[in-house]
Amino acid sequence: MDVQIHSCDFPLTGALRRFTQRRLIGITERFGATIGSMRVHFRDINGPKGGVDKSVRVQIFVPSRRPIVIETRHEDLYAAITITARRLSRAVQRSKDRLREISRSDAPRYSGVLE
Repeated sequence: MDVQIHSCDFPLTGALRRFTQRRLIGITERFGATIGSMRVHFRDINGPKGGVDKSVRVQIFVPSRRPIVIETRHEDLYAAITITARRLSRAVQRSKDRLREISRSDAPRYSGVLE
């Protein structure tokens, strides 16, 4: 899986990169080939003013589906990553369940008549 991690308004430290990989990539690995690639974007919206201004935006590209996009804002960037990871897990599972339902609906159905 191709994973890109970007930070727009502040330096991306090694600790932040490792934490992100453990939280987000660890979750997506259990879904296997369902996920094609992932982009993670960090922003500090208000700069040094503080407040609820740290943003984590994750885009997951699933083959033959629209991208899954999740954005979380929080005053603590690490908390935002953790919240995003939980939301990501649920969103990917829903997408996987939908694909399973679609494939089941295409399967031939038993009509009850033996030939």
